[in-house]
Amino acid sequence: MCSMCRSATRMQLPSMFSAERVLVVLSVVPDAVVDGGWGVDALVGSQTRAHDDLDLVAPGDACDRIVGDLGTLGFEMCVDERPTRVVVARGDERIDLHLVAPAEFGKAQTLPGGTRFTYVIGDSHGTIAGQRVPCLSAPMQVLTHCGYEPDDDDRADMALVAQASGESLPPPYAELDEVVLRPATLRDVAALVVVRLRSWRAAYTGLMPQGLIDAIDLGATWVNWCSTLRVPPTPSLRVTVAGNIGTVHGFSVVSACRDDDSSGDVGEVRLLYVDPTVWNKRVGAALLADAVDTMHGLGFRELRLWTLRENARARSFYERFGWTADGAEQTVEQPQGSYVEVRYRLVG
Repeated sequence: MCSMCRSATRMQLPSMFSAERVLVVLSVVPDAVVDGGWGVDALVGSQTRAHDDLDLVAPGDACDRIVGDLGTLGFEMCVDERPTRVVVARGDERIDLHLVAPAEFGKAQTLPGGTRFTYVIGDSHGTIAGQRVPCLSAPMQVLTHCGYEPDDDDRADMALVAQASGESLPPPYAELDEVVLRPATLRDVAALVVVRLRSWRAAYTGLMPQGLIDAIDLGATWVNWCSTLRVPPTPSLRVTVAGNIGTVHGFSVVSACRDDDSSGDVGEVRLLYVDPTVWNKRVGAALLADAVDTMHGLGFRELRLWTLRENARARSFYERFGWTADGAEQTVEQPQGSYVEVRYRLVG
């Protein structure tokens, strides 16, 4: 079935939470932002499937007032998991309120375990039933659709977001056709930070304090990476992604070496991460070879990198391509714990 026919078929499904009902809810909760499936449809400008609920990002300090206002529409509290979320329902209709508070880069939701996710909302808007409504941006949609196994609706939603915005997708929403390397753009950032998190979880669980991995805030990380790509900290910084336009399966970052004992002709592979779905598919090897060529092209004669001391898999990978541990170690201290890195060099 062609995509247009498939979309038309989906439009014939009955909607449990109608567009008109969404607009009524927003009229009594004007400080909420549409998230989830309705947020995707708002972003693309048309309803593409039936929705059995409505996800909203809402201020946590106004939770009682919002629940009371929704009560005038017949909704009653059925789940209270503050400060993370509350759920109200009316018959088969559900509204999931993601509660947020002001944070450094946006509005942060406190998650179970004390971690958080930062929503960067800005001035992103879409349309529902022809009416302009606040909704999550394309990069925020990518970030909020990661961290769990997607179902068919999730996959369809992400395909719509990518088609409408040009935003790149990470695995499991993107599959590797061939190993293509290209300079990173702002549209790659959301997928890039997701790949980094997925790689950390797969490679570092059990090798470093779990609190360090759990504490990664994808929204805040996205903001930092956008700033880095807009205004690189050094003229030599290069960020390369692996994936055709619209997909990211891995990435590397190179620059002048940051070690105190380095001279001006020393370069560094600062980061190299590959999504676990494409491990052993030559993506990492291609990124590393490209990083070496890039640094030599920038005039660096000695190359260095730091890697987790306990990560035998990564150390074996670098050694296979001629990198040698030089005996230097450093301890990285974080509020959630510490870990030790070892230094590798490639000379000549």
